[in-house]
Amino acid sequence: MSALHRLRTDLVIIAQRYQGEESFIVKDVEARKYYRFRPVEIAVMQEFDGTASPEALAARLGSSGLTISAAAIEGFARKLKQMGLLERSLSERSVLQLERLRADRRRRLGAGACRGSLLRMRWSVGDPDALFDRWLPRLRFFFTPTFLGISVLLFLAYAAVAVAKWPELSREI
Repeated sequence: MSALHRLRTDLVIIAQRYQGEESFIVKDVEARKYYRFRPVEIAVMQEFDGTASPEALAARLGSSGLTISAAAIEGFARKLKQMGLLERSLSERSVLQLERLRADRRRRLGAGACRGSLLRMRWSVGDPDALFDRWLPRLRFFFTPTFLGISVLLFLAYAAVAVAKWPELSREI
């Protein structure tokens, strides 16, 4: 038994003239891809409504003047399915989602691998939070108003010494 094929409903089909020939652009919004088809191909695509087999589609197209075999329609449907323009069954969508997740996982795991330039490599040496948490009690004084006051007094003392010894300082510089 042949499969029933259905064209995706979110596709945008735009007619246009290209190099003196009529053609159709099919925009796949989800994948952000564009495809160009001839009028005969669009006529066949628009018959994919999910209710008729390829044999019934061939008979329907034959009555409208297009003589296309059921095998040719089935082959065209396979091509459209590979391009992602036909609706997929629930099992096919599940398999595709699993493949996407596996590829994403491989990409994330492969990110630590040695690829590219030696200067662009990233190395993980651990979590710096553990080091900072261990040293924070010893360094907490540096984040107090007292330390700020002492620092300002030392800078003022340095400025006073620099002004007092300016001739020697300028000669040495």
